[in-house]
Amino acid sequence: MPGCAPDEASTFVLAAIDDDGDAGPIVRYARAQAERLGLPLRVVHVCTGRERMPDADCLLSGALYDCLPPEVATDIERQIVRDRDPAHALIELSHGAALVVVAANSDPAGMPEHLGECASALTGRTACPLAIVPASGPTSVAGRWR
Repeated sequence: MPGCAPDEASTFVLAAIDDDGDAGPIVRYARAQAERLGLPLRVVHVCTGRERMPDADCLLSGALYDCLPPEVATDIERQIVRDRDPAHALIELSHGAALVVVAANSDPAGMPEHLGECASALTGRTACPLAIVPASGPTSVAGRWR
């Protein structure tokens, strides 16, 4: 996101992870952007009612320690939000963010050109820029999935 500077109300870069995809690309991209902007990184998981809070906490910790060096992972903010609609929760959180980072469709059986429900629902609705990182399976080539 070159040229994108945070406004005065922006206090963090938000990386949203779920339990069905590889968090690595999301966390690493969001961390790089947070460093570039001089802002803290906050990693969030939205519980939709299917999982327990300890499971969500393990998901966040595991994602950070699997994707980043331990000395970096300990300094990252973590947040668990309960909301039946992850897009709604992330739109609300975007009001304090400089950037929201989410994954594209992580379902290998899904339509290859489909962004995924959450990423599609966020497009054009966040209060800050939105970065959609390709899922670990398909790769993006000139705007098309293969």
